[in-house]
Amino acid sequence: MKPIFFTVMTILIGLNMQAQDQKVNFIGGTFAYYDGPVQFPGEKTYRAWYKTGPSFNDAGTIYLEKEYFIIEWRSGEEWKAKITKTKKDFETDKTTYTGIWEDNDYECQLIIEDKGAYGCLTTVKSRRVFNREYKVKGWKKVYTFATGGACFIYYN
Repeated sequence: MKPIFFTVMTILIGLNMQAQDQKVNFIGGTFAYYDGPVQFPGEKTYRAWYKTGPSFNDAGTIYLEKEYFIIEWRSGEEWKAKITKTKKDFETDKTTYTGIWEDNDYECQLIIEDKGAYGCLTTVKSRRVFNREYKVKGWKKVYTFATGGACFIYYN
């Protein structure tokens, strides 16, 4: 009787956790923006160079749903993106959700990288940049959120 009870409880708890909205709170973070192509000594190709902008102290919540990811700021502002592709890299334990912002149709990505004992690193990249002259691809804006290492319960 006990094994059946524990099996049923495990299944119910698992179903309940998957049905919940997956969310992570943040208390600020860092911002970087694309500054142009750069070629480092000894390299033959150029790559995207980013300048660190001001850190931000605005808190909020990042929600991960089946078809959307949403950033809800304490100020009431909401950024919502429709997920178009999900990629899981098992070697780096990184999951990338590529999508389109609903308000301006720019491409974006939510990247969740599990760092083991250090928790998860949560980054959002917005608006693709292509420099044809130097063959550089990058992102216009990059936000790294201070989540205290919190991870989504289920993000595959």
